Amino acid sequence: MRASSAGSVVPLASTQARSSPNAGPLSRRSPATGFLAAIDDIVIGDRVAHLLAETAGSSFRFVMLMPGPEVVRRREEGRGTRLWEHWDWMDDEIRRCTWRIGLWIDTSDQTPAETEEAILARWDEAVIPR
Repeated sequence: MRASSAGSVVPLASTQARSSPNAGPLSRRSPATGFLAAIDDIVIGDRVAHLLAETAGSSFRFVMLMPGPEVVRRREEGRGTRLWEHWDWMDDEIRRCTWRIGLWIDTSDQTPAETEEAILARWDEAVIPR
């Protein structure tokens, strides 16, 4: 992600934290070039430990978006996907087994723009210092 002079955030990269070797290199190289890498993935359960290992030595921000299961169902049906069929176990994994690092936001009642505003307003809470 790169913050523009207007303060907006622009996605730069997407990767899977466990299956891709890119999370660590992106987190280390991107700040030196003026960019912040955005790793967009479902990082839950023990994948948080994998992400922390792959980004060892690099500070980064972690944001967990947590809409309720019914909201996920409604949103995913609207997108034409069936992710909601698997959401119950994922929601349980997130709430019971995922380390509470960074910033967690219940986005159930938020639009995408409101979610972006909430993240930017609480940006410092997302920092994982290393």
